[in-house]
Amino acid sequence: MTSAHPLKKFFCKNMSSIIDQPIFSLVACYHRFEDDEARAIADALLRNNLTTSIILEDNKIGDDGVEAIAKAMMVKSFVKKISFYGNYIKNRGAKAIASTLEGNRSLVSINLANNMIECKGAIEISEAIKINRCLTFLDLGCNEIRIEGACALADALSTNTSIVSFDLYSNHLGEKGAIAFAQAIRVNTSLLSIDLGNNSIQEEGARELAEALKVNKSITSIDLGYNDFGNMGIFSISDMLRVNKTIKSIYLYGNSNRSEGLKDLLESLEKNYTILTLTCDGGKNNTKLADLLARNHSLQWRNQHAVILDMCIAMQRLELPAYVL
Repeated sequence: MTSAHPLKKFFCKNMSSIIDQPIFSLVACYHRFEDDEARAIADALLRNNLTTSIILEDNKIGDDGVEAIAKAMMVKSFVKKISFYGNYIKNRGAKAIASTLEGNRSLVSINLANNMIECKGAIEISEAIKINRCLTFLDLGCNEIRIEGACALADALSTNTSIVSFDLYSNHLGEKGAIAFAQAIRVNTSLLSIDLGNNSIQEEGARELAEALKVNKSITSIDLGYNDFGNMGIFSISDMLRVNKTIKSIYLYGNSNRSEGLKDLLESLEKNYTILTLTCDGGKNNTKLADLLARNHSLQWRNQHAVILDMCIAMQRLELPAYVL
């Protein structure tokens, strides 16, 4: 029989005194906390107004524990960040978080990656983010969300104006899920970063996403790695990079592209001056890729420096103090 983790023993033994402390950020990872410990944390939230961050990653907290914390956050809305990465949360726990999102106006970051919320849980979250206008970071990676859940989330993202970072890696989205997100990306104007890696989006999914990114003006970082779209998908991405002037980082590794795909990517970069990071098959030791990215870094540094100098000149003309670092 496995003995309890030392911190778990201490937590249980000293629960009342811990709860009475002014906790600003509660971090307890890899400690095998279960629902009982989560309920104690919920009690702590109700008894102090200082906690703004709860990080309970890689524990054994299930739906009951999450429900208790979610209910406490509906009463005490001071928490800005929660992470339940790597626990045992299913769709009932996701529903509790969704209910909190609908009424809570302080939460800006939620990490539910590596749980088991599945399609039903994703649909609950999607309905909440249609209403919530405060959340900026959402990670639902590795949750078996699949196509129906992905389509619901994509539909919500079409109207959401607050989320700037959205992670949905390893969720079996397939082509249909990718196409749904492509439609969302066409109209969303707030999203800055999106991770759709390892979702088997295939060639058609890559093509639709590339077409959407031609018109999107907000996304600066996208992960499309390990999606099996091969050279044809890479050709679509290359074509997009000839048009898009917003993306600065793109991850394409693990898509089985051959030399023709890499050649087309390099040609697209010759007239793209915004990409700063590009990772793809065959690109690790490619001198031309390294030179093109170094050129872009240099150009952007010079542009930023020029803007600072222009601001200093303008301030001097207004006889305001100016400092150049």
